[in-house]
Amino acid sequence: MISFRKRHVWLSAIGAIVALTALLLGFAERAVPASPPDAVQESSKPVVFDKRWREHTIEVGLHIVNIHQFSMKDKVYFVEGWYWLRWPRAIQKIIKDGPLKLREIVEFKNVVEAASPEVERDSDAPVPLDRNGHELEPVDKRNAINFFQLFKFSGRFYVDDLNLRRSPFETFDLPVIVETRPDPLSCEKQGPNCVYLKPYPENEESLVGEFAEINGFKLIGSSIAPTIHQYATNFGMGDPSAFGRVEYSIRYQTDFWSAFLQHVLPVLIILAFVLVSPSLPSSMGDVRLAIPATALLTLIFMQQTYRAEIPSLSYLTFMDWLYAFAYIVSMSLFILFCWGAYRYAVASEADQPATVARIGRIDTAFQRLAILGLGLTVLLAWVFTASNGPV
Repeated sequence: MISFRKRHVWLSAIGAIVALTALLLGFAERAVPASPPDAVQESSKPVVFDKRWREHTIEVGLHIVNIHQFSMKDKVYFVEGWYWLRWPRAIQKIIKDGPLKLREIVEFKNVVEAASPEVERDSDAPVPLDRNGHELEPVDKRNAINFFQLFKFSGRFYVDDLNLRRSPFETFDLPVIVETRPDPLSCEKQGPNCVYLKPYPENEESLVGEFAEINGFKLIGSSIAPTIHQYATNFGMGDPSAFGRVEYSIRYQTDFWSAFLQHVLPVLIILAFVLVSPSLPSSMGDVRLAIPATALLTLIFMQQTYRAEIPSLSYLTFMDWLYAFAYIVSMSLFILFCWGAYRYAVASEADQPATVARIGRIDTAFQRLAILGLGLTVLLAWVFTASNGPV
């Protein structure tokens, strides 16, 4: 009979874990925004450059000297650096016919303030280049094949999609997005009439300067992605607008052991104290009840401190899963200790040894189940907080 009851308890516990997991997965389903089937969707399509489109291509290069004042909570950071443009004679004619200001040929799309960034030209006029990319004398400007202009910039940028699902073990990209600005340089359809924005050759090797490190994070790489950005609006005129775009991304990562010691280890230590508490004698009911209650208050304070360092999120992070499990264990132990204290108080003197033995068996079973649940929670949290996971 006792064996049957134990088996029933274990099956019930496993069933509860499976039901909780299914419930979390149900809530974690992403909502699909409703939109008319024929509506134009904003999108960015990769570009494969064709030599035939060389006369309609602007080459852009970027060198990030410094990244600082990064705020994970506000998702903003300050960037200083240089960018340069090189364009052919056909684009130069569009610029002169506009006329278009050189500093307004391209713009930074993820700036925070309207007056940001500050852009300064390195020279008053674009530099004429010959077929091999060498600078020509001003008198030979008519023979120029390409034109070159260097700019210095600084400004506050923001990152829209900061992936913190595996927080505190974050890996995220900080982008600097460059896009053609004036309508004469738009790109409604991919083809010879489109004005493309192409990354400067071999720019990825010189993209990041020596001061691009951020305190608390490791710089692990960079990437450059040219696209055609299709807006979901025509801005009140003609067909939906599309422009050439290049997204420069700097990838950062937290140090595993630093994040583990700062965030995960304190939760594990509190769980260890909570899980050891059932080993206390049943007669020490007041002490047993105080431990999970104190742990709950401590966990709430710790999670609030952790959440204050990151922005509001629409999904659970890895640490949220651990905190949720710690809450469940602490609350369950508190209820279990209340039951044990009651059974011990109402038991007669003759039945107390049997009652103590029964409470001890249940406490031991709970400890083993909680340790098993901790391992399962860590595994599920790591899987479900992957960038392409259910959450």
